[in-house]
Parts: sequence; structure tokens; C-alpha cells
Amino acid sequence: MDILIFRYGLPGLPVSLVLYILFTSVDIDFGSDFLGVPIVISLALILGYYIHQIWFLHFEKSSKSYAHKDRKVLDEIKDKIKDDDKYKMFFYDGDPYHIWDTMLYSDLIPKGIRDKDRGMWHSYHANYSNAIGLMFGAFASLAYLIVQLVIVRNQQFGSLESILLICFIFFSIFSYYLSKKAEITRYLVEGLEVYWVKLYFKQYISELVKQDEKFT
Repeated sequence: MDILIFRYGLPGLPVSLVLYILFTSVDIDFGSDFLGVPIVISLALILGYYIHQIWFLHFEKSSKSYAHKDRKVLDEIKDKIKDDDKYKMFFYDGDPYHIWDTMLYSDLIPKGIRDKDRGMWHSYHANYSNAIGLMFGAFASLAYLIVQLVIVRNQQFGSLESILLICFIFFSIFSYYLSKKAEITRYLVEGLEVYWVKLYFKQYISELVKQDEKFT
């Protein structure tokens, strides 16, 4: 339940909040209606799910992806294996991401390191998907504000417009903050991954050599 709420609910909350404001401005009793809050929560979860999927689709297709050739830890592994036939004999496909992933989940790497790596990447994805959700919320509040000022109220600024303006400013600023926080998290985790390769790669190869000798 916690994963459902925090992974999908939070990214969808800003747009759902704007929709809640829209619904209550149309029907003043919507907020007190028995189904009002469950409807908004359901919208937050549904929208959050799709926002999360949008982020991951972009992530996998972009230079940010795990397997992208310019990722720092993969550069480090390429440098380790490019001039050493002993390393190459164990990695027939030579795919640095496959090598890194296999090494990270080997028995040699302490579980605490795997948990830290997984936790930091989870934080990175959560911050970015929440930033995208806030960005969508900012666009939704701005669009609603423009409609209110230009079409409905004929450029009269009232309490509803003030709320929408505050939402737009807050969502925009917080979206920028979370995106920067995500980039800092990625910078830190990539630095740690390079350090872990430097620390454990030779031991990992030694273990592979020992295992190979057992079967020859």
C-alpha cells in the first residue's frame, strides 16, 4: 500500500488537486460529497501511474538509461577490460552493463552496497517522476487560470485565481527543486559505482578465475 501511494499517488497529486479545485468551483458540494475525496485519490493514483510510466519510457530511451554507453561506471569497466585478455575471456559479449549488473549482484559484493545502490536509484526515479507530476500540475493550474481570467471572469482576479496562481508558482518551484535533487543523487550514485568497481573488480575477476579452475 505504501508503494502504491508514494510511487504512484504523489506524482499524480498536483494534477488531481487542480481537478479538485475545478470540481469544487463547478459544484460547491463536491468537496463534502461522500465520493469526492475517493474520486480525487483514485485520479491521483491513475495519473501518477501514467506519469511514472512516462518517466521510465523517457529514461530507457534517453542518455540517462542504465545501459547508455556514456554512463561513468560503464566507462570504468571498459577501461578495465579493454587491454586485458584475462578479463576478456570471461566476458564474451563485452557488454559493460551486463558485466556491471552481474558483478553488483554477485556474492562478492556486500548486500549493503546493493541496497545502497538500489535505494539511491529509487530516490532518483521518485524525485524525477514527482518533478514531472508537479510540472504537469503547474501546466494544469496555469491553463485553468488563463481560462478563468480570459473566458470566465473577463480578467477579474478573485480568490480562485489567487489559489491557482499560488499552485502554479509552488508546483513550478518544487518541480525544479526535485529535478535538481534527482541529478545530485545520480551524480553521487554514479561516483559510488565507479569507486565500487575500482574496489571490487579485481577480486571479482579472481573469483571467476577460481571458479573456472574448478571446472578445468
